[in-house]
Amino acid sequence: MLVATVLVPVAAGWPGLGAVGGAWFLAPAALLADATGTAAVASKVAGEGPALGWLAVVVAGMGAVGYLMVLGLAIARFAAHGLSGAPLSPWWVAAGCGGLSAAVLGRVSAVGPGGQAAATLREFGWAALVFWAAGSVVAVFVLAGSARYVARLRRLAGRPPWPPTFSTGVYALGAAQVGRLLGVPWIARFAGVAAAATLGLWALTLVLHFPRVTGRLFRRNRPAQASSDDRCQPIGEAR
Repeated sequence: MLVATVLVPVAAGWPGLGAVGGAWFLAPAALLADATGTAAVASKVAGEGPALGWLAVVVAGMGAVGYLMVLGLAIARFAAHGLSGAPLSPWWVAAGCGGLSAAVLGRVSAVGPGGQAAATLREFGWAALVFWAAGSVVAVFVLAGSARYVARLRRLAGRPPWPPTFSTGVYALGAAQVGRLLGVPWIARFAGVAAAATLGLWALTLVLHFPRVTGRLFRRNRPAQASSDDRCQPIGEAR
């Protein structure tokens, strides 16, 4: 319902390709998150488990197809307008959502039709590989743009930009699911590398934000200085 509330007005009043940005990938990501939650419930409920498993697979499919649709719009936007006028940081979501698609497809494979059958798991594995590969291709361009931004950065003014920690985290989960479903050791090992990078980015973000946050707390909790009249007033003559 929430996704429809966001998407219907956008579809009704199409803003044009120039409005497409990385934050648009949050729409399919919301569906993928719903599929994950449904799969978790399906694995715990005995009576309605099969029906919920089907629902999880359908919602995961909607989210995955939604990712491809938004990715197509993003490619068209880049071809027509480049990245001018679009915030750069949210483009990490474009890469992370590909990994999230793979992770969710791996998650629903256990509760969907066919259960733990080897053939079913392999089918889900190939589908997950396609989405993880798409996210990987996007990640190459996003990493190149981020490296270029960092190379030109001379000083960090104001707030540090929104970090890619969530996106790299779900990308690592997607790699882990692909490696598990297809039995490919090097992809599973790559998931560990992406997970380590996620922790490193989280720690770096914490270090960058720490001075600003602590400075704000210090200023907020510092007692107000006495007024000039109070400082100059002799003891015993307070009004």
